[in-house]
Amino acid sequence: MKFLLVEDDEKLAGALQQVLTEQSYLVDLATDGDMAEAMAEAFPYDLILLDWMLPKQEGIQVCRQLRATGNPTPIILVTSRDASTDKVAGLDAGADDYLVKPFEVEELLARIRALLRRAEGIVSPVLQWGDLCLDPSSAKVTYCSMLISLTPKEYGLLELFLRNPHRVFSLNDLLDKLWSFDESPYKGAVRTHVKALRQKLKQVGLTDVIDTVYGLGYRLTSAEPSAQPSEKASQTEIAPKIAPPAKPSQLDLAALWQPVRETYLQRVANLAKTLHNLPSGMLNQAVQQQMITEAHALAGSLGSFGFPAVTTQCQTIERILLKNACLDPQHVRQLGALITQVLQTLMQTDLVSVSLPGSANLPLGQPSKLLMVRHQDDGWTQTLTAAAAERGMQVTAVDEVAQARLEIAQQRPDVVLLEVSSASELANSDEFQLLAELQERHPPMPVLVLTAETSFENRVRVARWGAAGLLQKPVPPAEVLETIAQVLQKGAPSAARLLIVDDDLNMLNLVQSLLQPWGFRLQLLSEPQRFWETLEQVVPDLVMLDVEMAQLSGFDLCQVLRNAPQWQEIPVLFMSAHTDAETIQRVFAVGGDDYIRKPVVAPELVARVLSWVERTRTRHLAHR
Repeated sequence: MKFLLVEDDEKLAGALQQVLTEQSYLVDLATDGDMAEAMAEAFPYDLILLDWMLPKQEGIQVCRQLRATGNPTPIILVTSRDASTDKVAGLDAGADDYLVKPFEVEELLARIRALLRRAEGIVSPVLQWGDLCLDPSSAKVTYCSMLISLTPKEYGLLELFLRNPHRVFSLNDLLDKLWSFDESPYKGAVRTHVKALRQKLKQVGLTDVIDTVYGLGYRLTSAEPSAQPSEKASQTEIAPKIAPPAKPSQLDLAALWQPVRETYLQRVANLAKTLHNLPSGMLNQAVQQQMITEAHALAGSLGSFGFPAVTTQCQTIERILLKNACLDPQHVRQLGALITQVLQTLMQTDLVSVSLPGSANLPLGQPSKLLMVRHQDDGWTQTLTAAAAERGMQVTAVDEVAQARLEIAQQRPDVVLLEVSSASELANSDEFQLLAELQERHPPMPVLVLTAETSFENRVRVARWGAAGLLQKPVPPAEVLETIAQVLQKGAPSAARLLIVDDDLNMLNLVQSLLQPWGFRLQLLSEPQRFWETLEQVVPDLVMLDVEMAQLSGFDLCQVLRNAPQWQEIPVLFMSAHTDAETIQRVFAVGGDDYIRKPVVAPELVARVLSWVERTRTRHLAHR
C-alpha cells in the first residue's frame, strides 16, 4: 500500500514514516499544501495522511480541492485542532476521518486499517486466498499456519494482488503502486520481485498464485479466497431524494434537558447518599464498582447535555474511586465536594442553544430556494423557473450582483446559479467576489457557475474557488435542475435506518433528539440482549453501539455482527467516555468503523453519521 504523508514538521514526519514503513506501507512525503496537491493529482495513492496547518496551502483546502476534482483517495486529517467545529469542518471538506494530535500510534494504525477495509469493500481485516493469509495488522504472511518470510517489496506485491483479486496490473501500475516518488527502478525490477515472490510461495507448496497476462501484466489467479463470501451481503440501498430533508436551525439543549433533569438530579443524589453511607476504610468491591460505573455514565451523559464542567468533575470522581480501594477521610471529603459541585451545577446552569451544521437551511416543510444571477431575462430563465416550480423549488432571478446580495441578506437560498461570461475572467469580477463571500459563510453556500467556457483549466479554476459545479451554456433547464438536486442531495441524509444501542435511556433520548430532525429513521434499543432480533426486524443501514453496557458490551455485539456474512459490511460506530488507547484499539480490532467520544458533541455526531451514510450510499450506487 502506498501512502502520501503531508506533514511540515520534519521530526514528526520522520517518525511517522518510520512507523508506517515498519508496517510495510510505502510512504511519499510532502511538506506543504501545494506539493501535496500536485503529488496527489500525479500519483495513485491508497491513503493520504494530511496535516491541517501547512505552508502555502492549508490541508483542509487541499482536501476540498481533491474532492472537487473527483479524487476519491481516503483522507485522514491529522491536526492539533480539537474543537468540534474544526472536526465538523474537516469531515465536511471531504476527509474520511479526523485524528487529533497528540495521538497514540496504535490508534492511527487501527484507523488506517479500518479505513482501507471500508474503502475497498473488504470485510475481514485478514486478506485470504485459500489457506494463504496476510494480516495487515502484524504484517505477517502465513500458509496453513506456516510463516512465510517476504521482503517489503514482495509483501507489497502480494498485498496488492490480494486486495484487488480481479484486477490486472501492468508493470507501470506496479511501479506507481510499490515504488516511492524518489526511487527510479526499471521495469525489470518488477519482474525480478514477482519471480522471487512466486519462488517463496512455491517453497511452501503454493503454485500458480500469480498469473501472467501476456501483453498486459500480472493478476491473482482466478479463485475466490476461502474466507471471503462468494457474494457480498446485500443491504437495502439508500435511495437518493430530489430535495434534502429539513434540518433544524438550532439544537435547544435546555428543552432536551428539562424532561430528564429530575432523573439525573436523583442519580447524583443517590451517588451522594451511597458515599454518605460508606463505612470508613476498605471499600466493598461491589459498591465501589457501582459508584465507578455511575460516575462514568454521568460523565458521558451530562456532558452531552451541555455540562462540560460536570463531565470533568465526574471523571475526577471516577479516577479517585479507581485508584483507591480504601477511602481515608480526605478522599471522602474530596468526593463529597465534587458531588456537591455537580448538583449545584445541574441546578443552576442555564443551557443555551447550540448551532448545528447546516443550521441556515430551511425550516420543516418549506421548498428549496434557488437564486439565479443572470445578465439577461429570456425564455430559458422562464422555462427553468416553471420546471423548478413543478419540483417544489422556488426561483428568484436577478441580473446584478448587488441585487443578489440583497436577496441573500433577506433570505438565504439553498443554492445559487451564477452566470459569468468567462470563467477565465472570473477572478477580477463582481461575480468572483460574491462567490468568495458565499464560501466564507458557515456552512458555505453551494454555487453553480454557468458559462460558455468549460475547458479543463477553467473547471479546475472554478473548483479551487469553491464552486459546487460548472455548467456549459447552452444547457437544458432539466439538466440544471438535476445538477441542483445532486448538489442539494450531497451531504443530506436519506431516510437511512439507524439502530442505536445504549442501556442509558436518557442517552438514547438525547441521541434521538440530535439525529431524528435530519430525516433518519431511528430504532432505539436499551436492552442489548434483544440486539439480534431487533437487527433482523429493522435491517439498519448503520449501527451505533455504546461500549460499556450492563449485560453485553458493544464489543460483544460488534463481533456477533461481523461473524454474520450478511452484516459484515454495515458501518458500526462506537460511543464511549473511555478515551484510553486500549479501548480505542479494541474498537477497531473487533470491526468498528468509527469512535465517538462521550460526552457527545452534537455537530461532530451529526457530521460523522452523515459522512458514513453518504459513504455507504456512494458505495452501493457504484456497485449497482
